[in-house]
Amino acid sequence: TAPVTIFTWPSVDRLNADNGMATSDHYVDSSVSKVFSLCNRTSECGNMVFFFESSFVSRYSRIEIRKQALKFSAAHFTIFNEIDRENLHGHNFQVECELTAPVDDDGLMFDYGIIKNALRELCDELDEQVILPAHSPHLRLEKDGEYTIAIFNSERLLFLERDLTILPIANTTVEEISNYLLGLMVNHPSFNNRGIIEMTVKVSSSPGQTGCSVWKLG
Repeated sequence: TAPVTIFTWPSVDRLNADNGMATSDHYVDSSVSKVFSLCNRTSECGNMVFFFESSFVSRYSRIEIRKQALKFSAAHFTIFNEIDRENLHGHNFQVECELTAPVDDDGLMFDYGIIKNALRELCDELDEQVILPAHSPHLRLEKDGEYTIAIFNSERLLFLERDLTILPIANTTVEEISNYLLGLMVNHPSFNNRGIIEMTVKVSSSPGQTGCSVWKLG
């Protein structure tokens, strides 16, 4: 039986180039942190076994948080153009989050409760509110004592300050709301130094009607 030669991963590419193994391919099995040499001509490969050093492996996982309790009830109207808008109405908006981050040696990304607590905090801020956009080109907001007046076309809608949340968005659509919440989640202090490389926030106004916003590192 031919002797078995063991090489660590940094040597593999050099061996392929220097030892006549141009016909060989290798792949990473991240679950056992090994590189296996797959050779087209076994006579060239011999009995060489390649082990992937664990320090070179970055194992990532994606966590998806979907909970019935992660929702907020809010009133809004979508503005279609300078003369056309929806009637004021409400939804039970459902919020979900997906994120990708490294998995530690203990098999845990981090406590999922951190994600749920951050989402719940954001939902509570919008719950039982009328939501208006601050940056719509077709809506003007004015203060009048304890009221905020939303002026659209020839209409004037009055809202008490306690019932109103004005968001830095262009429209109160699920596309805009999901992007607003994504920005808050990405910058939430609970996620500092967690190694997150991708995050998605989804906001649904009804089953089958969802806006998704995505952030990726770099």
